[in-house]
Amino acid sequence: MFHSGVCEVCKEGEGRYRCPGCHCRYCSAACYRDHSAACVDVFYKEQLNSNLRNVRADGDTKEAMVEILKRFHISDEVEEDGDHDCPPSPSRSLPQLLSKRTLETLKDTFSQSEEADGGDVGLEELRGIMSEHEFKAFREAALSGQLSHLLLEKEPWWRTRAALELRCGADGTSLVKEVGEQSEVAESLDILMPPLPSEAIPPLSRLSGKPPSPHLCWHLLDLLYSYCFVHRMRNGDFVCKEARRGAANEMQTLSSVLGQQGAGPTSARQAIAGCQERSRELFQGVQGGPVGVADDVAQVLHCGKAVVLTALEEIRGWMEAAGRRRLALKIKYFLSWANETGSLVAIDLA
Repeated sequence: MFHSGVCEVCKEGEGRYRCPGCHCRYCSAACYRDHSAACVDVFYKEQLNSNLRNVRADGDTKEAMVEILKRFHISDEVEEDGDHDCPPSPSRSLPQLLSKRTLETLKDTFSQSEEADGGDVGLEELRGIMSEHEFKAFREAALSGQLSHLLLEKEPWWRTRAALELRCGADGTSLVKEVGEQSEVAESLDILMPPLPSEAIPPLSRLSGKPPSPHLCWHLLDLLYSYCFVHRMRNGDFVCKEARRGAANEMQTLSSVLGQQGAGPTSARQAIAGCQERSRELFQGVQGGPVGVADDVAQVLHCGKAVVLTALEEIRGWMEAAGRRRLALKIKYFLSWANETGSLVAIDLA
């Protein structure tokens, strides 16, 4: 650990972090991105290459990759070459990755499959159509979420019947110890319901001797908006550890409570407007961007305490996956506060 000084980028914040490349001190993700384009490019390339080495293409990943190609075939997406003047975007299109000849062969393959009573086309068959370079580029884009706009958007878990019926005990853990019916409902909707805390949530007095801030309810709105935004942006896919780490980074960038933006919000309007502004600035390249996130927050609160605790527990898990122990402890504090305030605060906020 080094003694932090002033951020060398904005000259205002506390320089808690160092760039691993040039050792420049910075205070936030925004300052890291601004300090050096070369360092940022190297960082993301190393992260992506590491992901590709470590992430095994399991059944869900293979299915998603095939679905991306199938959706492209159905939509018959066309992109002109004249779009290169557009600002860089996290989203990619298949014509940017695959040759025209490869795309035509892929479409012919899906068409023939449909004519043959809709038989499935496997990833290995599709891989054989692409060159080694094309498949590597396609796999990189698919794993990093750059092609997620070609996937059907999943209904978020908090909008299911299972979420409306979710209840928890006084200690914040699930009342249903066996998975049973709740999991069958979620499974039938092709949605994986995140779990409630597996261990009893400690009382707030055990975590802090100070009374909670009166602004915690607005801080909760900040956290839930950021959570719902990230969940929709990643289409609810957090199976691999790298996805959870990425979600933690995005949460920290979006949320003033978790980030380095200074004091948290002091009103509902400030909480929602602040998150909306940061999401527009940081993720403007995402096609369309997640919409209706404020309605998602209202739905989470409407479902009650158990759903709020479930969302906070998933955020805590993301922070643990990213090694952000201090932030994981901060979310643990919010879990205790939300569990003790009960459903009344959730109803009032909704």
